[in-house]
Amino acid sequence: MAALKERSAVELLEEAFHLLREAPASLLLLYYLGTLPFLLAALFFWAEMAHGPFAATHCAEESLGVAVLYLWMAFWHARFARGLYSQVNPTTVRAPHVWRTVYLQALIQSSKLFVLPSSLACVLPLASVFAFYQNAALLAADAPGLRSLISQSARQARYRARQNWTLVSILLLFSLFTFLNLVITLFLAPQLVRMLVGVESAFSRSGVNLLNSTLIATAAGLAWAVVDPLVKAVYVLRCFYGESVTTGADLKAAISSLRRAATVVCLLAAVGPAIRAQAAIPPSDLDRSIDQVIHRPAYTWRMPRNTAANDGPHGFLDEAANAMVRQLRRAGVLLDRLFRWLRQKLRENASPPDSPYGALHPSQKLRWLLYSLIALLAVIAAILLLRAMRAKRVAPLVAETAPGTPVEDVTDERIAADKIPEDRWLTLAQQFMARGEPRFAVRALYLASLSYLARRALVTVQAAKTNRQYEAELRRRTRDKSEVANLFCENALVFERAWYGDHAVSTQIMESFHENLQRMKVHAES
Repeated sequence: MAALKERSAVELLEEAFHLLREAPASLLLLYYLGTLPFLLAALFFWAEMAHGPFAATHCAEESLGVAVLYLWMAFWHARFARGLYSQVNPTTVRAPHVWRTVYLQALIQSSKLFVLPSSLACVLPLASVFAFYQNAALLAADAPGLRSLISQSARQARYRARQNWTLVSILLLFSLFTFLNLVITLFLAPQLVRMLVGVESAFSRSGVNLLNSTLIATAAGLAWAVVDPLVKAVYVLRCFYGESVTTGADLKAAISSLRRAATVVCLLAAVGPAIRAQAAIPPSDLDRSIDQVIHRPAYTWRMPRNTAANDGPHGFLDEAANAMVRQLRRAGVLLDRLFRWLRQKLRENASPPDSPYGALHPSQKLRWLLYSLIALLAVIAAILLLRAMRAKRVAPLVAETAPGTPVEDVTDERIAADKIPEDRWLTLAQQFMARGEPRFAVRALYLASLSYLARRALVTVQAAKTNRQYEAELRRRTRDKSEVANLFCENALVFERAWYGDHAVSTQIMESFHENLQRMKVHAES
């Protein structure tokens, strides 16, 4: 490893990326073995405390579980950092003491939850505090005690403070962009699934309501799980180079790599004479072997066709293509000659002063003739364009639809039910039943219900609303007429089973749906 010069923050980041790429899959598995259980438990705890009805009851045991998983994660993060260090400097790594690592990580990393936010609020000690906790995750395996671990981590945190601040700034920006990308991806993923696969879910129907605290917490957790291995790799390298100032570990690693390269060179030098001592193959035997190999059936398909076979008669399409190419080349030559002639005429010297009779030089006449032709072509093109646009505007649009075919597309989830009268929806339902399409008929009756309720100002129709939201709005506006909301809920349940599920729709179901709609009208108007 060429570690003989001071590295900038960007160079250290590049080396950290390279270190992560060379890390074995088992090492990354150890990292996520500790990270994913804690991340899932923390997200569950967040959602339960934010929206759960029994949050106060389960708060104590769930908090204890999250704390235990946090210590579990801290231990595996220490093992992961030590594994990365063994790749950088394999000569000085010793087997870590498991229980001492657990003990030291529990004492040090538990304070990070309070000290790190405080340093973020104060800004000035942020980089040093952040580096201290990252160093402690690595050095806990070799530290004989708590006091030694704190002193070593603090000393490494003070190493090249300007580089540390630059790294923290770059990593914060990288984490911010990763977080924003994940928020956008999680917010748009249900809509993409609905558009590409056609699967409608509660997430795709939520609209802007999906952008809640749970989604933000999920995106933040995923961003941290993506960026944190890079952070660990960066501070492993900082510890390595910081220790090398006093121990020369970087020189030892460089010498070790040179020793391995020298070993390979020596082996090649020893084997080389033996290879050269082998008897040379006669050129004739080599040519014969090559000819036999390239004429095998496995390789003959790669060889070009015999050019003599192309001298025979060509087909009609080949002759037509050749003739077209010849004509295009001839037209290109003529156009090239025309452009050269025009360029030569236009580049002639300026005309002498105008005569008393106002005569023009021939080059000026040609130039004005070309300008006139261009203007004439522009006017003709504009007239043709206006005529085409007028013809499209005036031409009647005749819809070729079969008798009784509905014009409205009831399969469109974005259709606004209140934009079409209720009677039209009822007519569509009758037409769909006559054509043997009961699912579409149920959909039309459901939209008729929304159209009626919107006309009575009992609900506000929006594409992003769910039936639960319509029910809550209806109960709020018809407090003294609860039967209206009950009948709507009953019809909405039938609609969801038929439209989003595989429940068959019989004539009795349609009659019951229509009867509930009429009863809902009676109760709403009473």
